[in-house]
Amino acid sequence: MSPRPVQKPRPPITIAAHGPRMLKIAVRLSDTWTTIGPAERLEEIRSRNRLVDKYCREIGRDPRTLRRSYWFMNSDAEKEKGLFAYYESEDAFREMVRPYIDMGVTEVLLSYPYRDE
Repeated sequence: MSPRPVQKPRPPITIAAHGPRMLKIAVRLSDTWTTIGPAERLEEIRSRNRLVDKYCREIGRDPRTLRRSYWFMNSDAEKEKGLFAYYESEDAFREMVRPYIDMGVTEVLLSYPYRDE
């Protein structure tokens, strides 16, 4: 790469992964693991998160050294060009995000709203 990155030793690497094979790669190579899905699939995300912890231990990586991000999706809002549930109010956002923070997610990714409000 030329010119070289300013950041030393290098820019952080984020890998999105959902299945076991890619989760292992994310654990081995990334600084941040990200996953995606609707808020209703909390149990599925918990399961992925447990696999990430397991794979970290298998390779001798402290699971706390892997940042975790979650991209909230809402296919109904996308199809209808409507408002995502987390934009309804500050309380709605907190309620939606809290379970993910509690399981160890360190960053949340949100889609732009389709409506002005």
